[in-house]
Amino acid sequence: MITFGFQDNGSYLIRIGNEKLERLIHDTLNPEPIEKGPEIVTYNKYSVMLLKKTKEFLDDQNIPFWLDCGTLLGAVREQNFIKHDNDIDFSVYKYDASIEFGKLSNYNLRIVNYYINYLHSQLLIIQLELDVDMELNDGIKTLDIYIQNYKPKLETIHFAGLEFCVPKNPELFLASLYGDWKVPNKNDVTDDISWETGFKGGEYAKYIEINED
Repeated sequence: MITFGFQDNGSYLIRIGNEKLERLIHDTLNPEPIEKGPEIVTYNKYSVMLLKKTKEFLDDQNIPFWLDCGTLLGAVREQNFIKHDNDIDFSVYKYDASIEFGKLSNYNLRIVNYYINYLHSQLLIIQLELDVDMELNDGIKTLDIYIQNYKPKLETIHFAGLEFCVPKNPELFLASLYGDWKVPNKNDVTDDISWETGFKGGEYAKYIEINED
């Protein structure tokens, strides 16, 4: 005699007088729920290539640098680039900045712009892009190297499959720049006020290794 139907808990029951076959059919009709693993983070291909190539360019010259501004914010808060950001931010202390930009072409990189910044902390900004034939979607377009007037103590984190230096206690660093950095905000910006109050005169000052005005 064959018996079948739904049980009170919603699973499907079948009885055909063969325990092994019943178990096989039961497991097929009532599969165990699949546990979801950690969320898989995906990155824009151009962004990652620009990030990696610039890291290689600086690492090969032993130029110390750290993730800064919006890139640091995304790496810490979202483990990804910020969706509304259009550049990647690296910072280099001015006395570490003996960078041979003539070697950029070896890494498929080129300078697209540079300008003096009159903020208290940044002396010069150099914008790089990939010298490759690749369609760009909305998002990251350039990588900005900030030549800084200060140098924080550093620690390392993993981002986009690579190890990067970041300012020590990055959460406090971000709070000094953005205030409530944990809440996404399309108007995330930094300015000289953040530098004056957050770094020089603020709680993060104890983590600044070198500071020269």
